[in-house]
Amino acid sequence: MYADRYVAFVDILGFRELVKEIERGKLPPEYVRDVLAVVHEDETYSREAWKYADFRAISVSDAVALSCAPDPGGLDLLFYSICRLTAALLLRGYFIRGAVVRGKLWHDNTTVFGPALVQAYDIETKVARYPRIVVTRDVFLDVQQSIKDISVGVGKHLDGMLKQADDGPMYLHVLRHLIRELVKLQDRAARFPEFQQEPLYQETLLMRNHIQQAFDRSIDDPGIFEKVQWFARYWNQVVHSNLRSIQPLTGPVFPTLFSERKRMTDTANACRQICWWAPQVLLRSPVRRHTLLAKAGASR
Repeated sequence: MYADRYVAFVDILGFRELVKEIERGKLPPEYVRDVLAVVHEDETYSREAWKYADFRAISVSDAVALSCAPDPGGLDLLFYSICRLTAALLLRGYFIRGAVVRGKLWHDNTTVFGPALVQAYDIETKVARYPRIVVTRDVFLDVQQSIKDISVGVGKHLDGMLKQADDGPMYLHVLRHLIRELVKLQDRAARFPEFQQEPLYQETLLMRNHIQQAFDRSIDDPGIFEKVQWFARYWNQVVHSNLRSIQPLTGPVFPTLFSERKRMTDTANACRQICWWAPQVLLRSPVRRHTLLAKAGASR
C-alpha cells in the first residue's frame, strides 16, 4: 500500500570488509544474517505492538530499509530496531549511517519504493556524513509533540531519543537503550558487586575495544578518521560519563574527558592567577600607584 509512513534508510559502513571476513573464514555467513535479523520483532515489545505499528524491514547487501505506521508507537519501534542493529554491529566493530524521514512509501514483503526512501537515501549520502542516523525536522517535531501529549503512552520512550549535533542536524541517540540498561546494572552494584561480569557489561567493553581499534587504524585515512572520531566522542559523552569503570576512548588530537576537565581546570586556575596578578602589576607602577593613592585619599 502506498501510504504515509516513517521511513529509515540505513547503510552498514565497511560492509565489504564484513563480507571479506566471511570469505576468509573468520565469520560464518549466518552471522551477517543474524545481525540483520535484529531489526525484526523481538520479545521486548509484544507481538501486538509490532503488528499495530505495521513495522516492516528489508535488507539488500549493506543497506537496510525500515518503515512503520506514522504514529508514536511505530516510531518508537523504528528507533528501537535501529538501536539494536547499532549494538549488534558494534560488537564486530562496524558502524551504521542513515536517516529517518516521513513521507509516501510502498513497502511490502518483497518491494520498497517511494519519495520517502529517496529522501532518506539522499540524506544518508549527502548530509549524515558521520556514523549517525539523521532525523528530519518534521520527524523531530512529531517526537516533540508526542512527548508533550500526556495521552500518548510511548511519549516517555521517545523522550531523550534525539540529540542535536554541533553541525546542526538532529540525530538518533542510538546508545540510549544500552546506557539505560547499563545504568540499571550499575545501580544494583551495591547489592551485586559482580555486575561487571554481566554479559551486557562485557559486551559493552567489547564494543569499546572495537571502536578504539578502528580509531587507531584510521589515523592514515582522514576520511575514515573523522567518522570514527565523531562516534568516539559521542561514545565518551554518553558511555564513559555514565560508567566511569569503562575507560574513555583516546586518539590523536582527541582529548579524553579527563584531559578536557584538566584543560578547563588549568584555564580556571590561570584566570584566578590573572585576577590576583593584574592588581599587583598596577600597584607596582609608580604612576598608577600614585593615581590610586590619590583617589583613595580624595575619597576620605
